[in-house]
Amino acid sequence: MSGLRDKRNLVSSVKLSVPYFVVLVVAFIPLFVNLGAYPVQLWDESRIAINTYEMMRSGNYLITTFEGASETWNMKPPFLNWCQILSFKTFGVNEFAFRFPSALAGLILFLWIVKMFRNIGFSFLAGFVSVMLLIVSPGFLGFHAVRSGDYEGLLFLFLILQFGHFYLYLREPDTKKAFRHLYLMLVFLVLAVLTKSANGLFFLPAFGIWWVIEKKWKDHSVLKVISRGLLGIIAILSFYFLREIYDPGYIKNVWVNELGGRLSGSIDQDGFPNRFYWELYVRQTGGWIYATGFLFITAMFLGKKNERRFLLFSFTCAFIYYSIIHVSKTNTIWYNLAIIPVFAMISGISAEIIFTRILLTVNFTKSKIKAFSWFLIAPLLIPYGKTLQNSIEQTREVDKHEQFYAVTNFLRDQITAPPVKHWRFYSTEYCAHNWWYLKRLQDRGHDIRYTYNIDSLSVMDTIVCYEQKAIEYLDTAFVLDTLYFGDYQIVVPISEKASR
Repeated sequence: MSGLRDKRNLVSSVKLSVPYFVVLVVAFIPLFVNLGAYPVQLWDESRIAINTYEMMRSGNYLITTFEGASETWNMKPPFLNWCQILSFKTFGVNEFAFRFPSALAGLILFLWIVKMFRNIGFSFLAGFVSVMLLIVSPGFLGFHAVRSGDYEGLLFLFLILQFGHFYLYLREPDTKKAFRHLYLMLVFLVLAVLTKSANGLFFLPAFGIWWVIEKKWKDHSVLKVISRGLLGIIAILSFYFLREIYDPGYIKNVWVNELGGRLSGSIDQDGFPNRFYWELYVRQTGGWIYATGFLFITAMFLGKKNERRFLLFSFTCAFIYYSIIHVSKTNTIWYNLAIIPVFAMISGISAEIIFTRILLTVNFTKSKIKAFSWFLIAPLLIPYGKTLQNSIEQTREVDKHEQFYAVTNFLRDQITAPPVKHWRFYSTEYCAHNWWYLKRLQDRGHDIRYTYNIDSLSVMDTIVCYEQKAIEYLDTAFVLDTLYFGDYQIVVPISEKASR
């Protein structure tokens, strides 16, 4: 009898595991294949790479540094850096290890969407459609997202974990279980802030609105909720004050670079007119967002009460987040990416609601409805195939700048080559994507240094450069012997020119 019960438990466990296994299989290639195939990218990704590498070398896990000095531009807390250090220690220092935490966060996000939908009472199909929409979204898998070493991968995960646990808190009638979800929401809120500062708080106004709408003060005292919220505030402030103690001026720099500066002015001068956000969404989703509004409105008419409730909650979170990034004077092409998972969930649930209601009107049985509902996946198969092709063939957005990264690839290839002596990398502009490889080369015994000062170069050096301006400077100062000429140059000064 016990053997039969064990067999039934095993079958039940397998059935429960199948949806997650399907998601794992579908997501593995888009997320992980050729993850380290291209070099670290200029600006944020390379800056983070240097922050993480220097933190690992110094052993100071509290203060991020750049070129050995306390970081004053990228003021994000170090949770992503910690994850990347753990990945470096597991896989070695390479591009795959650097981006692995972001890709893993993407996979956990997919699994959580399926689990969350099951806990709320939606089918696996709704969750799977949502996951597929994210997988076929060029923006979600592209630049500055889950296949990069940027903050967004972890931010997406912690925001949607907040989202899910707060919604489960709202609908849970048992006080003890409800507060467990509230605690978990606070944990992921803290992790979101420790990942990307204030961006981790952008769902909070929506949560407050729904706490009032659902009249949760009748079930849980306001004092209890505030006391739980204070735990999260204390955890966040503890980091900032500790960092300020050991790195005076940090909080001021956070205000200038992360809070007041970005809201009231355009940091980095990369702002875009707000009207471009819609165009960005279309490009970043591959166009499926055109259908989201229609699906949402139709599902609100056809859906049941619990379905409409979830859709409205999702819409509120997306609207609040969207409004906050529009208020900010600093607009970049990745600020809006965090809402795409919410739009995907709205689309997935709405599509299933509409499809199911249509089939019910023609007297389909539940088994037939379940079978025919999988036709919802059919329109996504072609873009999914394209996504697989992009991952396998390494055809990503970075390939458009292959010439720019030619010298970066050269430096990366030298890491496994015999050590060189008296090499200099000469550049007159910011190029952190190259500096990361120079640091790794130096740690492997290569005598190669970066310089922007032409007076520091001599006839003893082998010089690597890629800027046309830098090459012209060299040509005016030295008689050069060119060892390589292409997208970058390797030259050896034979003698100084008299005119120098």
